[in-house]
Amino acid sequence: MKTDADAEFKIRLLRASPVLKAAADDDLVELARVGKVGAFQAGKVLQKPENAPQVLVLQSGVAAELVIERGVDDAILVGMYGPGAIFGLVGALAPKRSTPKEEIDHAAEGRRIEALTNLQVYSAPAADFFRIARRNPDLSIALLSLLADQHDRLARQYARSTSHSLEVRLAAFFAEVADLIAPDDWNPSANLGKLSQSSVASMLGVSREHVNRTLAIWERSGIIFQNKKGEILVQNARRLERLAESKPERASGDRSDDWLWEIDAHLDRGLNQAAAHLALESARRSPKDMRYMHRAVLATARMGAISEALALLDKHKLGRDLSDEELACLRPRLLRDLAFADRKGQPDSKRLLLSAREYEKVFEKTGGFYPGVNAAAGYALAGDRHKARALAAAVSQLLTRGDAEAESDYWRRTTLAECKLIEGDKAAAASLFEAAACAEDTTPGKRATTRKQLLRLAPSVGVDRSWIDRAAPQADVAFFCGPIAREGHGGEAAPIDRMIEDLEEFLQDRRIGWAYGALASGADIAIAERLLEEGVELYVYLPLAPQDFLKASVQIGGAAWRDRFINCMRRASSIEWNRRTPIACNSTYRLGAEIAMGKAVRHASQLETAAVGYFAAPDDRDASVSLSLSNAELWKARGLPARLHRDRWPAPPNGQAAAKDIATLYFALIIENGVRLPKSLSSVGDFRFKDSEGELDIMLFKSLETALEAAEPLIAEAQGGAWCAWLDAGVFPAQTLQAKNDDAVAQLITAACRPQTEAGKVYASDAFACAAAMRNVGASFEYVGFAPTREKLDPCAMYLATL
Repeated sequence: MKTDADAEFKIRLLRASPVLKAAADDDLVELARVGKVGAFQAGKVLQKPENAPQVLVLQSGVAAELVIERGVDDAILVGMYGPGAIFGLVGALAPKRSTPKEEIDHAAEGRRIEALTNLQVYSAPAADFFRIARRNPDLSIALLSLLADQHDRLARQYARSTSHSLEVRLAAFFAEVADLIAPDDWNPSANLGKLSQSSVASMLGVSREHVNRTLAIWERSGIIFQNKKGEILVQNARRLERLAESKPERASGDRSDDWLWEIDAHLDRGLNQAAAHLALESARRSPKDMRYMHRAVLATARMGAISEALALLDKHKLGRDLSDEELACLRPRLLRDLAFADRKGQPDSKRLLLSAREYEKVFEKTGGFYPGVNAAAGYALAGDRHKARALAAAVSQLLTRGDAEAESDYWRRTTLAECKLIEGDKAAAASLFEAAACAEDTTPGKRATTRKQLLRLAPSVGVDRSWIDRAAPQADVAFFCGPIAREGHGGEAAPIDRMIEDLEEFLQDRRIGWAYGALASGADIAIAERLLEEGVELYVYLPLAPQDFLKASVQIGGAAWRDRFINCMRRASSIEWNRRTPIACNSTYRLGAEIAMGKAVRHASQLETAAVGYFAAPDDRDASVSLSLSNAELWKARGLPARLHRDRWPAPPNGQAAAKDIATLYFALIIENGVRLPKSLSSVGDFRFKDSEGELDIMLFKSLETALEAAEPLIAEAQGGAWCAWLDAGVFPAQTLQAKNDDAVAQLITAACRPQTEAGKVYASDAFACAAAMRNVGASFEYVGFAPTREKLDPCAMYLATL
């Protein structure tokens, strides 16, 4: 028996729908009377074509509407709906078949509505729903507007299916599900639950194999994560949205071309890690298509992992056919990179000459401008100026009599400019490089390649860094931070206004393209807002999980700062956070800042540009009290350019004294299945303990340098073995550290998740590798992606450590 409570519940559900705000109270009462509320598990069908038409209003979860056509096996997705949505209108309004024969012929056609996630939904017979709507003109108009909006969405979905790659379409699907299911529209993560890959493939009209491949790539590059329950968790919604918004460079067609376009798009944006993962996965699935392995080697080399790139080249026997220009140019390219990588001083002249000769052989075989200009550059680097200029002149003639329609191509313009530079005509080269920068197909990744070549050539052709910055400019990568604002404390407005004036002067002197920082109330948010106004891509790194950071570092400033924080999060290009910091304290914020600074430095290195810092700090405190000053000192100690703006900021509640920290930052060396390890490790570490299963030896150090020093014998050995070793960083509350139990293990992502890295080698976590980028250490860390883990707790990005 229905009760008043039942009716009131349904009325509240209906009022939550934006469209039904146009309904009068008596309309809602009548809709509550004729409708019912039901719960459905993910994968269940809410409505089949043969059912009597219903209009549905979703309370929670996500539903999908699909069209079924006669003779077509797969139902095609035409709409997705989240909480508050009204749907089922089109199926309810569809014309009835006029004859019994038509009803039989088209019995299997129509629309089916399924639960993509667990959901709760109101449903009412369409006849009753429309009867009630007809008596209210405002409600009728609202429903017409809703139908128009759904039609517009469907048209855009159709346009995307014909002009975007398959990955972009999948990204759009998952981004929309994440947006519908997320509790708010700014959080970077969302649990999508268990989504069947076969169902997703069917709905989008793609193969299950392609869905599986793309999800594997996204997991390796940290966009999604699949936990122990098999649920898909979106880890970086902003990156997923950026993929979904990618421009339709070409029409979707051949599957292999789609995959190649995706890889090249990542390379052009300077996202070399994602490009490498995508290329390797594509090569695994299409081993006879060498274009994928070519991109894998190229992306690996751009990350600085030259030895690994050469190993891939030799393993797959690439470049032996000189008529295939792309593949044939890989070895000489890597030889040149190796010449510059092996020595800190002068490059290896023998390798430079060998690289030049191999490029010249390819040029003689193909007549292509790419091997020609690189042969010329190689001889210039090796000191053979006469041969370099002769080859440069030949390539110049080749380009000037080439295809006129291709003259606006970035690579053709920069090649001609490079030839002129090698020939000694700096003025013509500068003009041509400037024209190349304006080419329609210029990208940060292409500019980075050009700058890397010019920086190497500079001593041989008589130019310096300032000439290169003018001829082939690349925006800088910035890190920023400043004091926090607290509600009711007062006095922040004036120093923030003065800081913004100083920031304006800073931005006049430098062009910033990308910026890293947190978004605490006060200076951080004010700086981020100004950078976003300038069109800078904002990369947010938080020391805590987003909701915890919001509570600890934003809401203390009041509601206005909370709103500004959320607005910045919505506009950010990427949002990441430290997943293993338990509490908000000085050590947590210190580690978060070091990771963010390291990410900025590594990003700048890949783009062949400068990493610059902007720091706002109080003028009456020192680095023991002010995290901003501590960060500025670390940045300057690394030899990086910085601007420090000091002013009178309100003192924190604890005054001048440093806040008492309730946890400590430690750097760790963790060894799994450690047998026959060097004796040097038997007693090292400020703290040592094992996990409860006795499989992990965990050594904690107060400094990154001592942790790395302890690992050096293992890194130098690198001869294989049964052990796995990880370098990591974590924040340990005092009581957890004293207990030396599994709670202590949980503070380190590698110890908790157990990444399945290659035995006998040392790998570093994202936290350790990025913190190491802020120090002059004798080791390098090559990014290898998000490793599969034994314990599926969190995504685990790993870096191979080499001396």
